[in-house]
Amino acid sequence: MVNIKLETVQQANELVDIFKSYEEEVDVLRGRYCIDGKSFLGLIELIGSFASVSINTDSIEVKNKFIAEVEAFNKKWQ
Repeated sequence: MVNIKLETVQQANELVDIFKSYEEEVDVLRGRYCIDGKSFLGLIELIGSFASVSINTDSIEVKNKFIAEVEAFNKKWQ
């Protein structure tokens, strides 16, 4: 699981593009809510908030690639 903070619509759009590049389901968790990571409207709701992101797969390679991409996203927008 990786933490993110969305501050703009542009960031939400970029994350959706990253998440859609994976066949697996991507969950974005904020509090008790779970949002489909591939839903642009769902991510728009998170602007101004911290959330956790996870990908649903058993493949270590896919998980590591996913984590690296989300961490690169975080670094880009710091």
